[in-house]
Amino acid sequence: MADLISNGITALIANQANLSTTSHNIANANTPGYSKQEALLSTVQPQEIGAGFIGNGVTIDGIRRVVDQFAIKELRSSGNTFNAVDRVMENAELLDNILGQESTGLSPILQRFFSSVQTAAEEPASIASRQVVLSESQLLVNRVNALYDSLESQNGSINTQLENFTAQATSLAEAVANLNERIAVFAGNNEGSLPNDLFDEREYIIQQISELLDVNVIENDDRTVSLFVGNGQSLVVGINSYELTTAAGETDATRDDVVFRNGNLSQTITSRVTGGKIGGLLEFRRDILDETYNQLGLVAIGISTAVNDQHQLGMDLDGQLGGFFFRDMNESLLSQARAVADPDNLDAGNESISVDIENLDELTLSNYELEFSSGSVNQYTITRVSDGVTVASNTFSGVFPATAEFDGIRLTLNSGNFGPADRFDIFVTRFAAREMDLEVSSVRDIAFAQPARAISNETNRGTGKVTQVEVLDTTTSLFATSGSLSPPLLIRFNSSRDYDVLDNTDPTNPINLVPPLSNQSFSPGVENDLLPPDNGETGLVSDGTAVGIATRNAVLGTFANGFAAENAVFTTIDPDTQVISRQTYTSTANASAQTTSDELSLLTGVTASARNYAVLSNISSVTPMTLTFNGRNFNVTNAEALATAINSDTVLSSANISALSDGSSVTIRSTQGDDFQFTIAGGATDTMDIIGSNGSLVSLTGADAIPEVTVAGTIDLVLDEGVTVNGTGTIFTSIPTHIQRFLGIQVSLNGNLEAGDTFDVEYN
Repeated sequence: MADLISNGITALIANQANLSTTSHNIANANTPGYSKQEALLSTVQPQEIGAGFIGNGVTIDGIRRVVDQFAIKELRSSGNTFNAVDRVMENAELLDNILGQESTGLSPILQRFFSSVQTAAEEPASIASRQVVLSESQLLVNRVNALYDSLESQNGSINTQLENFTAQATSLAEAVANLNERIAVFAGNNEGSLPNDLFDEREYIIQQISELLDVNVIENDDRTVSLFVGNGQSLVVGINSYELTTAAGETDATRDDVVFRNGNLSQTITSRVTGGKIGGLLEFRRDILDETYNQLGLVAIGISTAVNDQHQLGMDLDGQLGGFFFRDMNESLLSQARAVADPDNLDAGNESISVDIENLDELTLSNYELEFSSGSVNQYTITRVSDGVTVASNTFSGVFPATAEFDGIRLTLNSGNFGPADRFDIFVTRFAAREMDLEVSSVRDIAFAQPARAISNETNRGTGKVTQVEVLDTTTSLFATSGSLSPPLLIRFNSSRDYDVLDNTDPTNPINLVPPLSNQSFSPGVENDLLPPDNGETGLVSDGTAVGIATRNAVLGTFANGFAAENAVFTTIDPDTQVISRQTYTSTANASAQTTSDELSLLTGVTASARNYAVLSNISSVTPMTLTFNGRNFNVTNAEALATAINSDTVLSSANISALSDGSSVTIRSTQGDDFQFTIAGGATDTMDIIGSNGSLVSLTGADAIPEVTVAGTIDLVLDEGVTVNGTGTIFTSIPTHIQRFLGIQVSLNGNLEAGDTFDVEYN
């Protein structure tokens, strides 16, 4: 009877435990983080009797949490991912609303700006149209600035959220550490005797932390847990917790970094934090907001630069060249603000670096990092942050300024004490939208007019027509004098296929430009650009002791032009690598200018052309006189008839040789550089004076023992950017002058021209 009562009591107690556990489960069904519990029952050790064993009832081994660790990890992971994506989406939608709405977006205001410019360009004298342009331009600037402010506001909101979330993570970490301490008191191997509710509470807090950022959970032997974030930084270790906080960014104080703090030790871990609300905010800021800053900045730079470039090519209502329409994006203050020094640099705050926009087409949306080698201050690399590609690497000589060009940017080291491992963040477009501003304040200052024009001479006999006059650059010497061209130009055709571009300061006596643009080739019937393009070329004219000289032959029948063999050294400095290379050319004695120019054109970076010029004057033909010119014979009667005969000779014409008479003399030109060989035959009273483009004239008579003259041609060189030449004096002086050929304008002409046709190019 006693055994029956005893067994009944154990059963009653066991089922009472089951009922209590079940009621506890029911009571906490809606408790966040609660896990189902169950009572662990086992039989009491039976009593042995002779006939066998008699049971002694049931006993309670403990209360166990019913949990699935895999499910717990998946819950953490899904919560972490969801909150990260949710933060990204929420902020992206906010950004999309700012940029996409007509009242706040950029597209509508851009359309209105360009529409106003188009309308005003069609009626440039209209003050009302100009006022609309001015108003729309200010609205455009205001909108770009406002969009930047909106991005700054969103950036500030992210900073506030990061501050709040890191504070939450720190507070939750403290709670985990406190629970670790309480749990450790009951730590043991018996699963049923553990403090289940404390485990649930701790697991729930860890779940909350994982919703804030990615956290690695490690369970210790004493039933406590350790939490690690970032790159292994300890958020909780046993009963100790550490702090997560924020601090102003080292390179951009407007962007907070996530900081791990252990006592006096602080470590920035922004780049290593992923997942959760904090990771989502950082991802949005890095991948979307930063790119939006740069895209908006690129728009501001693109509009400002393109409009400024075009505006400076125009002329305002007062006849002055246009200035900057928008703020110059390469203004010194702005270009230097694009390079931000690391606070730990050797001489932080005293280094001067400028970053200038060179080519809009090559700009990217990326930021860059400039870093000096830790082993040598002379070596530095520039890395594009978006893809980690090294875009420039060079050795700094220590001489200022030092430049590097990449992705449409020119970076210049201006001054400072640069040290090993110094680094700089380069923000090319990041702040441009904030800095955009309007420079034009008066409608009269808007430059809609073309400052140069080309006028056809009314006496022209050809059908040549100016199709376009385009101003390409108003910083050249041609526009150095306000309100005029310096000098005005005259385009004069020597034949249907060649022309000269002359300085027309004195219209009664046009003279060659320096360097000359003489005997330029023209293709009849198609549009021709008559002036040099802007490609960094320099012009060089042969100016040695023998070029363009009329020389009497020393030996009968031996035509020698006076050119001696000459060495010319062409030096090239690569603009990107600064590597120096040299080419040496040796000419052949008495070779024609044409032969020499053909050989020079084979050199890298060198384009050569040759021409020839001679004037025949004091023509007296009594006997009568015969002129042999380059193997062709002409009976000389007078200057006009001689010029006509030369122009009618198909052999000379095919060699691009033409003649022009003013009634008393004959000017002979060749767009090639073959020697002119002259011989006269006649009596003592038959005379002719011959002079080349340089030197003195030579007087011939029919009675001379050697009535023969050779006129040497001249050579024009066009040298690519970075190419220079030194000569020995016969063709080129030792250090000839390299002159920019680009004039800043382009004149296009179509049709068929005749000798003597002219076009004036003047200020509008």
